[in-house]
Amino acid sequence: MAILPDHSLNAFSADGSGRRGRPRQIDLTDDLKRELASLYLSTNATRKSGSMTIAWDLFTQAHPEIAWDKMARSSKHTLPAVAREVMKNARPLVGFHRGGERKLRELAYQPGLLRRNPDGSPLRAGQRASWDDATINFGVVVPWPWRGDACADKYGVRLGRFQLLVCHDDASSFIPTWSYVIRFEQSYRGEDVAAAMIRTSRDVGCFENYVLEGGVWKSNRVQAVLNHLRIGHIDAQGRPQCKLVEKFFGKLWTVISALAKGHVGRYQAEDKATSELYVACRQGRKDPRKYFPMLSEATDIITRAIDYCNHDRWESREYGKWVPADVWARDTASHPLRPMPADAEWLMAPAVVTRKVTKAALRATVPGPLGVSQRYTFSAPWLVAEEGRELTLHFDPLGEWPLRAMVSDPKTGKFLDMADCANPVAMGGIEDDMS
Repeated sequence: MAILPDHSLNAFSADGSGRRGRPRQIDLTDDLKRELASLYLSTNATRKSGSMTIAWDLFTQAHPEIAWDKMARSSKHTLPAVAREVMKNARPLVGFHRGGERKLRELAYQPGLLRRNPDGSPLRAGQRASWDDATINFGVVVPWPWRGDACADKYGVRLGRFQLLVCHDDASSFIPTWSYVIRFEQSYRGEDVAAAMIRTSRDVGCFENYVLEGGVWKSNRVQAVLNHLRIGHIDAQGRPQCKLVEKFFGKLWTVISALAKGHVGRYQAEDKATSELYVACRQGRKDPRKYFPMLSEATDIITRAIDYCNHDRWESREYGKWVPADVWARDTASHPLRPMPADAEWLMAPAVVTRKVTKAALRATVPGPLGVSQRYTFSAPWLVAEEGRELTLHFDPLGEWPLRAMVSDPKTGKFLDMADCANPVAMGGIEDDMS
């Protein structure tokens, strides 16, 4: 109980007792309160609570000096105020009692703090953002000339539920940026997270802090980005309720379910018919283009759903009512986000590879727009004089065309000059809007 915040109103009474009206019939010593709390935690009534009635009954049987006669009450559920207070304060520790420290991190928290600074003042847009990934709840069809599975071999397309990476401003619940990561394995990597953060800092500005979980969000690539951009890292590993983006996802799924065809449900195999159709298409038994949206349509659905959430009014007992887009616009106008450092756009580019200059060109094989490794060739007249020398390429595979790379000396870190990409990855059947 010592780790929980004080929920009492003692500060508002002259004598510090916080009490009003008649004096209490029963009061308990600190030792008895701890004993009652322990007994309550032992009564396994529901998944998240114990039984106040049974705990108090057993407690009074063990302490007859308290002289509590439940038969004299109008209901056996009538309990003294002190008993209810003790067990109510103990309730957040039910998870810890049953599941140890991990459950304590998941369950013991106080609503009304995640949109505030440590001193209690409200957050300002741009001060803190929470990042997370989510698997989209509908199948998406992507042109896949590389083949590699039953569906792609037969129809030339791949069906998957790929990963959405979202940047959520915790002050407003506004989503300034998001990335839809398409890989063959339907997963994402640390370089995808780093790239999303770099683009956010470049296009929107640098937040003061990011709230991140573990896994790839703690990878060396991501930490290098945060360190160079001077963005603080708030650890939420094992505590998903500390990331406000989780609440946003709950709203987003509801909106998307009304917009997307081929929606498999919010929970695993919830929509049985669509889930079976999804499996049949993945196995090549049906053409997914007849039942599921293409990539361009899917990104439009995601854009519309996020835009709806950005402009829909949020209502909260702790924070009142607000429109995310309005709060974001107001706060960033009065307190603009810090711009990305001048050297960071190239130094922290999503793709950073060191290669030897061959025939006045530098070649790098990195994941392209659809997550498939592709070869990029960069050339420039000035590279003729650097033949045989190892140089480092800095570029964004998803950047605007014509694609350019900054070239640096890997030994000194000094930037030398620019080079242009000679082979557009749009060749090979990829949709025009992905080129």
